[in-house]
Amino acid sequence: MRLFDFFKKNYDTPSSDIKLDNREVENLVAEIENVSFKEFWYGSKLLDKATQYKDERVTIALVMRHYFLENKKAGSCYVLRHTIKTLEAPYFNTLWNMLQSGDIDQSNAASFILSEIGGIWTFQKALNLLRNKGKDTYPYLIPCIINLIARYYEIQNEHEPKMEVMDVKTGQLQTVEMKKFASDIYERTIEDRRLSNELFKPTTNDRIDEMILLLKNVPLDFFQHTDKEKFITAIDNLKI
Repeated sequence: MRLFDFFKKNYDTPSSDIKLDNREVENLVAEIENVSFKEFWYGSKLLDKATQYKDERVTIALVMRHYFLENKKAGSCYVLRHTIKTLEAPYFNTLWNMLQSGDIDQSNAASFILSEIGGIWTFQKALNLLRNKGKDTYPYLIPCIINLIARYYEIQNEHEPKMEVMDVKTGQLQTVEMKKFASDIYERTIEDRRLSNELFKPTTNDRIDEMILLLKNVPLDFFQHTDKEKFITAIDNLKI
């Protein structure tokens, strides 16, 4: 398998983006911050509106609402991540600024999303930061890289979606194939996967080797509950 030539794509900002004055941005941010989480759903007019406004304050508001939602596998979190991806991909500049801001909540919020949807772009940016800034990056970069690699393996191991339903006769829960039982939910699930996994392309073996070399210098404490040697082996196994 060859490396996808992802870095040559054209990611210019669409000319149709709406230019907002300061009051309009503030009003939009306030609405994102205060609206019920139920508004963060498929077809949300608010999120559709937000995708047209490329302002870091809008992105930060979306990221923080996502951070404080408990179930990151819920549809509301998927649509928030898709909205953020539409605004920020592939560079995710606002999220990288949040990650390095020194604000714990902002850093953790950005870290999760970067590892969840950033794919090869997160890998390369993390590698650049480790190379150029070294130990200063360990507290916020190592957790992000750990989650990123876990996502690569999660994607590799994805199977056809299943769901649990109640058997009305027995009252027992049964696991069934989602595609056969609920085609509309299945289609939405597959689209969520596609959008979430889109940037997870292979990187080069040279970059993997450099990442491993840099991580070997990181003290064990920064890996917390992750076995460092097994983790490095997992990265090495991503080579193509």
